Amino acid sequence: PPPPSAADLAARNPALSAQELSVHHHVVLADWLLRCYAWAVGLDTKWRMFSPPDRVNWEYRVYGLDAEGRQSFLPLPPQGPRSFWQRNFTDFREAKFELNLYLSHEYQELFAQHLAHDLRARGRAFGRIRIDLAWRAIYGLGDVTPGAHPVDPVMREMTWGEFTCPDE
Repeated sequence: PPPPSAADLAARNPALSAQELSVHHHVVLADWLLRCYAWAVGLDTKWRMFSPPDRVNWEYRVYGLDAEGRQSFLPLPPQGPRSFWQRNFTDFREAKFELNLYLSHEYQELFAQHLAHDLRARGRAFGRIRIDLAWRAIYGLGDVTPGAHPVDPVMREMTWGEFTCPDE
């Protein structure tokens, strides 16, 4: 959202002088501009450099379901072919986006509606969008016998949500 205007700040802080309001407005505006810049260049990502590694490797698998019940796999951007630039400089945004989807059923539904709208504009209409969660375990070093692979070879999958596509 845009920063509050000087008039909004004056209404919320009637005890401040005009000079104090001007300074406060400029500080709020500078903070907003810095946050926008950080978002645009990817500096607002939650880095996990020194955190413990995940115990699960997971991904979303999205399917479009037509009226007859046939399903079509709809790859998310990092699941398809990626350029050097995308793999090394922009794909972290997708991980953050997917983590936000994981936490909210409402966001999943909004994402499914967006996807349905985008696909319909390209001539591919579906009646429902299904989001599945696929995962496999990553074992700690103490949990693995010598010579065994630390990643479970079996990828499990479950339906995370199924959403009706809005009619347009």
